[in-house]
Amino acid sequence: MSTFARHYPNFALYGVDWDTRSTNARATLADGTALDQILRESLDDLHDSHVDITFGTEEFEAKPGPEWSHDRRAIFDTSATYLNSPLIEQQDAGLYHGWLKNNVGYIAIVHMTPEGSIWQQPMPHAQKLTRALAKEYADATSVIIDLRSNSGGYDTVALTYASLMSDTPWIVGRKSVRIAPDQFDPWGAIIAPGMDTALDVPTAVLVSSYTVSAAEVGLMALRELPQVTLIGENSAGAISDKMDRQLPNGWAFSLPHQRFETPDGTSFEGLGVPPDIKVDMNINAFALGQDVILETALAHLRRQLLLNSRFPEH
Repeated sequence: MSTFARHYPNFALYGVDWDTRSTNARATLADGTALDQILRESLDDLHDSHVDITFGTEEFEAKPGPEWSHDRRAIFDTSATYLNSPLIEQQDAGLYHGWLKNNVGYIAIVHMTPEGSIWQQPMPHAQKLTRALAKEYADATSVIIDLRSNSGGYDTVALTYASLMSDTPWIVGRKSVRIAPDQFDPWGAIIAPGMDTALDVPTAVLVSSYTVSAAEVGLMALRELPQVTLIGENSAGAISDKMDRQLPNGWAFSLPHQRFETPDGTSFEGLGVPPDIKVDMNINAFALGQDVILETALAHLRRQLLLNSRFPEH
């Protein structure tokens, strides 16, 4: 309880009086209530995707993912049927890509968590992958980046991937860490590095309520670029890094400990990064082989290309 009191930044967001809740929890424990039940009840209504406890082999999540998230693979496979080319997998990177009709590049990233020994230095390898994507899709008329099944990972990897769409660095926002009750360390700037071989084409980024954590940092970066349109649902709204701790009995728990803001001072914590074009994940349509969000993105990019052809740059 003291770790949350010291480091958790979102009590006001969820309307929780933690001091009162801690006092009540200790009284309940003294009455003989099981510790795991007390912890569940204390955290249940935080509705925070980054709050969880592992009781041995059982995990409690304060905000589980959407119901459809259990079928992510089947949903992803439906989206892949729209490709006009084989789907290429980048081993250990959670990254898949291929070509859609009308020379549209498709890049799906399902996590930002490096795997394997090649990722011992994640930044250089993420940069290498991003440069390879820039070369592969240099002739694309437009690009779709699919983050709907992205479970997060490293912010630095997310910002590197976002640099696929900008040849210069840009400010994404700022963050600070809660170090004590009502006390944060100084704000630090979040900067995406940019890349000299970046793509400058209309881009649609697909988002769902499952898109979380580092993927949301990637969204915050991409939404700042003029050629990018976010399409889908609000993201999960759990943007901070996770602090991991262990109890003396071996149970483990996690909580966020940072606050993030956009350059204009907006926070998406709890709310999620909003799309520019709102389209719900239509699970019934997926069951029939139709990806409504992807189809909306393709239609939007066609309109953008038509608009650009009518008003060429001088």
